[in-house]
Amino acid sequence: MKAKSLIVALLALGGLHSINVQAALPTTYEFTFLETLGGPTEPFSINNASQIVGYSYTDLQATTSLPVLWENNTITNLSVPGARYGRGFGINNSGQIAGAMALPGEFTSYAVVWNNKTPTLLDHLNEGGNSQAWGINDSGQVVGWSSLPDPDTLEAPVIWNGTTPTQLPTLGIPEGEARAINNSGQITGASNLGPSTNEPNFHAMLWQGNTITDLGVLPGGSYSIGLSINEAGHVVGMSSFDDTGMEHGVLWADGVMTDLGTLGSAGNFSSAWDINNLGQIVGYSQTGPGQVVATIWDEGQLYDLNSFLDASTAKAGWVLTGALSINDLGQIVGFGYNSSMRLQGGFLLTPTPIPEPETYAMLMAGLGVLGFVKRRRKAAS
Repeated sequence: MKAKSLIVALLALGGLHSINVQAALPTTYEFTFLETLGGPTEPFSINNASQIVGYSYTDLQATTSLPVLWENNTITNLSVPGARYGRGFGINNSGQIAGAMALPGEFTSYAVVWNNKTPTLLDHLNEGGNSQAWGINDSGQVVGWSSLPDPDTLEAPVIWNGTTPTQLPTLGIPEGEARAINNSGQITGASNLGPSTNEPNFHAMLWQGNTITDLGVLPGGSYSIGLSINEAGHVVGMSSFDDTGMEHGVLWADGVMTDLGTLGSAGNFSSAWDINNLGQIVGYSQTGPGQVVATIWDEGQLYDLNSFLDASTAKAGWVLTGALSINDLGQIVGFGYNSSMRLQGGFLLTPTPIPEPETYAMLMAGLGVLGFVKRRRKAAS
């Protein structure tokens, strides 16, 4: 699609509640094994500037995990000296990072925001409790969870504006977590609905201001969670579908819940971890006993990402087992292993060829207009 027709289409869609831009899958992806601090890594999020956040263990025994940032596959340790735990979970398009960290000599988990790689601890709902930040939007709003003062055994979903937490409403017990927030302020995560014969009794939620919507579960299931939300308000995550606790990846879009299924008849479970503004979804799927692969769901079809590796990467023995984030350029991060090289850790997949710069710029402009229209409507209401 030419840039002009793309922006016209997006502007027209500004009056709707969805974005439906088609993006053909590449024939191959360029594979990059991410640098480590000495042990296995796991990347959680990639922004549209190709910056990646996650964590890396410092040794092969996986005793200390520290928050890290990858830029052009150069790894930066984001922790303070002496810390033994930390993780980066979300990154916005300005490079602000949300995550969690324990201070040296402490066991308390603090929600953290990094600005220019400098950490700021966010306040707890419970001064002596724990907290964790999962997602951050381009306005710097952060979502996650914080333990409550009473009862202090519960962890409640929260949003931070600056360092101040605000507890989000729930539909039962004040327990849950917020996992992602888009630029219109829509939040997804999960809420505990209260006592039930089926445990756990968490359902995926959508928060819009003070309004909370139960996104439901698959038929036969008892719990679900929303893990990512794009600018169209489309949510992906997972839901159980029977009493065994098995889960399938799920898309909630425009009031419709779609079971994303699994790869192969022998697959019992799958998950959807992230959705970009083109509607592409990444996660993982079981393909058989003891076999799990990284996946991408595109235009109604689920694919094994291993089938898109170039011949030399596949021949070298790399197996992709999970995909956790995808940006609007189609770049994907996740984790995998190479048994012949005795390596395991995070990877970056870059589509070849990548989108033309002018087309991508116009796409982002269109998404910006859509976000502006939605915020104006929200303010008017």
